[in-house]
Amino acid sequence: MATKKPLAIDDATGLIREIDLSEALPVANIPAMVGATAGSAGTAGLVPAPASGDEEKVLTGGATYMPIGLAAQKKSNLSATVAPGVSDDLAAGYDIGSLWVDVVANTSYTCVDATAGAAIWERRGQDGAPGQAIVARDHWSSSVAYVVGDGIDHNGSSYFAKVNNTNQEPPNETYWQLLASKGDPGTPGSGLEITVPATISNNIVNLDMELGTVFTTTLSQYVSYINILHTPQGVASTVTWIVTQASDTPYPIYLPEGMVWAGGQDPDFSTPSAIYVLVFKTVDGGSNWVAASVGSGGGGITGFTPGSVLFVGPDGTPSEDPTGFYYDPVNRRFGFGTNLPTNFMSFNLQAPAVTNQV
Repeated sequence: MATKKPLAIDDATGLIREIDLSEALPVANIPAMVGATAGSAGTAGLVPAPASGDEEKVLTGGATYMPIGLAAQKKSNLSATVAPGVSDDLAAGYDIGSLWVDVVANTSYTCVDATAGAAIWERRGQDGAPGQAIVARDHWSSSVAYVVGDGIDHNGSSYFAKVNNTNQEPPNETYWQLLASKGDPGTPGSGLEITVPATISNNIVNLDMELGTVFTTTLSQYVSYINILHTPQGVASTVTWIVTQASDTPYPIYLPEGMVWAGGQDPDFSTPSAIYVLVFKTVDGGSNWVAASVGSGGGGITGFTPGSVLFVGPDGTPSEDPTGFYYDPVNRRFGFGTNLPTNFMSFNLQAPAVTNQV
């Protein structure tokens, strides 16, 4: 079978003829490729020969060789002075995902549709101004001069100063911006209390309310200081301390300043191996405590005057008034205004001038 030969236009006659393979190809009259630009299309022609080192590059429409990674990048305009339009499209070199930054309006766009003549660009937003720094200034005080940015808390809510001010109580919106408002009261809990062992070190016992509200201790030394930690503020709180006395040498328990025994008398902790239940109550966030001992080995109540009739005092703890309300269990007599009743009921309503008896 005959071998086909390439065809070419004869320069002399203008006719098509076969080219002998021994002849040099007539490329002198074939124009070189002209690359396209942003404003004009290119023209066909012989592609430029790659230079040394271009073996891993690709020819672009601009008639230049470019690394594959750069050729794959989408065209973007990062220094525009106007917003993009419908003509900033695929024909202009843009594609979906191209970026456009308007440096005058400080705004950026992303191309989401590059259809010729109908390109769509979505605004990405404008950079905001720096935010206001806030300086924590603890609880609001009428005597403190606040400046813009000072942060305070007041009545359970937090605020920061919008303008400099003194003695302008939140939530005055002219001076304060609300950060977080006080929440609604939570639902009641299950009523279960967490019991935590408490140790004595250097005659001090720490009862940490972040760990629990009921504590247990076996005495190994006397207690000179009871330290109740992390007391909730603004609410009444109760702490229970269950103490087991040593089996050989009983140790005393002393209350520190700010704590008093209900009834004003120190309980007797002298029974070996006895179990005492000490209840501490505060209504002012831990500044002052009232303590009561409930149970003394056999389960009795200690710290009160024998014969006193107990009642719940204003602070919510057991209280007594021995001369105001008294009971004689031996003779089964009640005393009102006296602790020496001589009849079933004795009244000393105008002591000491008049004594009434029943």
